[in-house]
Amino acid sequence: MSLVIFFEIMFVIFIGYVGIILGYKSNKNKMLSTIVMGFALYSVAQIVTFIIIFIFGLFNPNVMNLINTTEAINIETIKLLLYVATGIYFSYVVILYLLGKKLLNRGVNVD
Repeated sequence: MSLVIFFEIMFVIFIGYVGIILGYKSNKNKMLSTIVMGFALYSVAQIVTFIIIFIFGLFNPNVMNLINTTEAINIETIKLLLYVATGIYFSYVVILYLLGKKLLNRGVNVD
């Protein structure tokens, strides 16, 4: 469980870094652009996460019950979702790291 929390925190940090890099590439309102880019990246990632879990729920009825009902679910389903979330957030961290590194190598306008 602590591993998924670690990757979620790393995900938020990397979203912030990539948002700053993309926001400072604009010529005007760099701070506003940074906030908008960070929020947009975070929103897109959370929508993708929900879609992945929903698709996973199509193959596992216990996961779909978590989405559709308020019934209590068993601990095995929660463990399975934690493993899936760990993989998802690990993928996000790697993608954001590579994207941020590529964008930084292109250069950032800090004026």
